[in-house]
Amino acid sequence: MTVHLNLQEDVMIQTRTLYLKDEVDFNDELGPDLEMLCGINKDPITIYISSNGGSVPDGIAIMRAIQKVQSEGVSVIGIVRGHALSMGFLILQQCTERRMGEFDILMAHGITSIMMGDMKDIEAQTKILNFWRTSFASFLDGRTNEDITYWESILKDNTPVYYTPDEALEAGLVDIVEG
Repeated sequence: MTVHLNLQEDVMIQTRTLYLKDEVDFNDELGPDLEMLCGINKDPITIYISSNGGSVPDGIAIMRAIQKVQSEGVSVIGIVRGHALSMGFLILQQCTERRMGEFDILMAHGITSIMMGDMKDIEAQTKILNFWRTSFASFLDGRTNEDITYWESILKDNTPVYYTPDEALEAGLVDIVEG
């Protein structure tokens, strides 16, 4: 039996190239597509990232899919196209190799939330926000040239911290700046 895919799926499979564009949200097919490509063969997969960020749980799901294919021996190359902000920044950090262009930017900031409910609800939500902050700070500490104290201070509030290509390279946020 022959399965006919649409042209976009054919190109994705042949080039092993995926795109993270716009908002990171529950509609994103990046995680399942990564796992599907990993099942075909173990050649590297490239993800082009042009994202303002988005949902933390959905971003974590993408990061976990990247971890899964990496654990199966597949390199994941993250290439910034324009910007990788917020959750897009964290997804880039999960990639085996991280690249950006000479005009691209990265941005990190703390996790934001709109809390609703009584004191117990707010305490529970605060617990999760603190868990994510310390977990991401620890992850970035092991992945970049900056230490956990630096990352905890960045991730503590919503003040954006932007990185130019040279700053990103110096901080260990990217491996290559493409000219």
